[in-house]
Formats: sequence, C-alpha cells, structure tokens
Amino acid sequence: LWNRMLYDWVPWMREHASEVAVRCEVGSPDRLTHDLLEGLLDLAVTYSPQVRPGLKIQLIAEEELVMLEAETPGQGRRKEYIYVDWGDEFRRRHHMEFPDSPSPALFIGLGTLGFAQLLRSGGSGYFPRGLARRHLKSGRVREVKGAASFVLPIYAAYGSGGDDELLGPALRGLRQVVKSAVGQPVDRPVKARRPK
Repeated sequence: LWNRMLYDWVPWMREHASEVAVRCEVGSPDRLTHDLLEGLLDLAVTYSPQVRPGLKIQLIAEEELVMLEAETPGQGRRKEYIYVDWGDEFRRRHHMEFPDSPSPALFIGLGTLGFAQLLRSGGSGYFPRGLARRHLKSGRVREVKGAASFVLPIYAAYGSGGDDELLGPALRGLRQVVKSAVGQPVDRPVKARRPK
C-alpha cells in the first residue's frame, strides 16, 4: 500500500490540505487498530481491518491479485513459489484453491519485498495487478494463464467520533490516489455483523 498509494497520498495532502499536520506510521492491523481506538491515529489504511466498537471501516478499493511469474535473469524460468501474506482472507482462499500444496520455501510478509524478490530472482507468486502494471507491459513479468485470481480489498478505518475537518481531506486525497493506483475506488462503509 505504501509504495503505490500512500507515497502519493502524502504529497497530495501537503498540496491540498497543508493546514493538516501529517504523521505516517507503518504497523500491523492489530497495532493500527489499537492506536485508532486510543486516539493516537486518525486514519489507518489496511488490507485486514478489525471491526470494533468506536471504529468506522470503509471499503475504498478492491485489487485483483493475480499469479505472476518471472524468469531469473540469465538463467531462464525458476520454479520457486513466493508466498506473500496478503492477510487472513487471502490465506483462507489460497488454502481452498491449493489445499494440497506444501508449505512454501519462501514466505514474505510484505508485498513489495516479495515482488522485488520475484523481479530479482524469478519464480512465481500472487501480486496485485496494479503493482506489476509496468512490468507486465514491458514483459518482465507474465500472468500465469489459467491460474485463479483473488480479490484483495483495501479499507480505511477511523474513529467514529473523528474530526471531519481532518478526515474529510484525508479520505478525499486517499480516494484520488487509489483511483490512479488501483482503478475506480469503491467507497462504501463496512458494517459490523451482530452475533446470532
């Protein structure tokens, strides 16, 4: 998310909402949720939000994860599979799609690091189409024909009592940046499910 969207969001904020102080942090969904609830953060952007009382969750975009492959420079195609942890939902769906696959030899928790590994050493793995756009056009990576694809939702989370003067410009800028990085933003609230 940082490399494709939030790097562009910070300059957008400085240009369009210069009166708003910006502090950016990277963290796990657990930590980001905790900091939102404690009032230490105003807004979190995540693939795996935690629905909690006092938080509003908004689906802002959906990316398509596709299996990509690349050749090892100078060595042809390398067979190593790079498993990137895109969150709980991806893990479940990946296991349903590949129930008998062995544990991956290479497990990476950061998508851009996994993609850099793919470009550097070849292999295959699931990555957002938007992340690979220019490399797909150049032929540096290829989409694996016939492989399953997955939807990767992107959420904005913020306190239900958040300051609209701060959140309004931040969310507007985020939607603008997401539109150029991923495609059309989705922009709909996510409601908590009540236990039955």
